[in-house]
Amino acid sequence: MNFDLIAFIFTTFTSILSVFLWFRDELQKSKSQRMKLLYPVFFILLSTTAVYYYYQLDEIKKIENEAERISKDWPNVDMIPFLSKGERLGIILTGQTFLEKYKSKFPDTYKEFQNLKKGRLGDYKPKHGTSGEYDEYSDLEDVCGATITIISTFKKTDSQK
Repeated sequence: MNFDLIAFIFTTFTSILSVFLWFRDELQKSKSQRMKLLYPVFFILLSTTAVYYYYQLDEIKKIENEAERISKDWPNVDMIPFLSKGERLGIILTGQTFLEKYKSKFPDTYKEFQNLKKGRLGDYKPKHGTSGEYDEYSDLEDVCGATITIISTFKKTDSQK
């Protein structure tokens, strides 16, 4: 178990205990039955909301960690001109796999990446001749740079670590 999960369980348990102790005291004092029913409903609503947001934050952390893991050895965008075609294609395909995995969470980003890739690379087929190879190298550089930039937006910033 990680520390965040232990802290979450502990704080949830203590919150439940304190609300039940408070509720017990209120039942003894309060005369109105309607008010007595509102407290548990309100508590259940808040608890459900807290659990939902905990799992949402946990999912975001997983995405950030995966983005960090897959891109840790990638160069900065200004170093792309020094990469081979194979390295550029590897970065593009890794980024595409990541975006496909989370396309339900980030549909617009996935769609725009696919449009960019399709517009620049088309149905990728290696080019022949000096002019074709130069254009191919430039197109791969553009898509590779976009991939690095997109995936880096999913990583944790230094202030979040």
